[in-house]
Amino acid sequence: MANPHAAVVRLSDHPQLLESGRSLLAEYFGLPDAWARGEAPDPLPPEYEEHIAGYPNDGQPPHGETFLALRSDDVVGQVLVVPHAEGVVRLERMYVLPAEREQGVARALIAAATIWGREHGVRRVVIGLLPGRREAISLFRGIGFKPAADYIAEGRTCMGLDLALAD
Repeated sequence: MANPHAAVVRLSDHPQLLESGRSLLAEYFGLPDAWARGEAPDPLPPEYEEHIAGYPNDGQPPHGETFLALRSDDVVGQVLVVPHAEGVVRLERMYVLPAEREQGVARALIAAATIWGREHGVRRVVIGLLPGRREAISLFRGIGFKPAADYIAEGRTCMGLDLALAD
């Protein structure tokens, strides 16, 4: 029987997955709900094309990391952990393929990111979510993220998790 769970790996440990991660980011940017106005621009603005080309950008060692969720050899989700402030990292570009949702992939990615944070002396993790992403907001609340007054991103629901207090 196949393993029903996705494995989570660090991109820095699996550089052969770079193009798969980059493709997932491009797919994410093509989704209407990835944009505040509810529609993806076509073509993407040049700064987003540059962001895709530079993937994983700040989500790489020594100050960040990119986590990929794999089912068999397919990348089915990702999250980038990037520096935000002293002792604080931000989760960015978290995306799980629609067919893989509600199967624990997002929770596994968040768990990997918080474990990495603890290993690297991070005291707080923050994220900004579009308000229409109710399922994601509910997921983060269920994990223990709370409204984050110290992280404000216009048009986003900003949440944070203190790692010293998290289980």
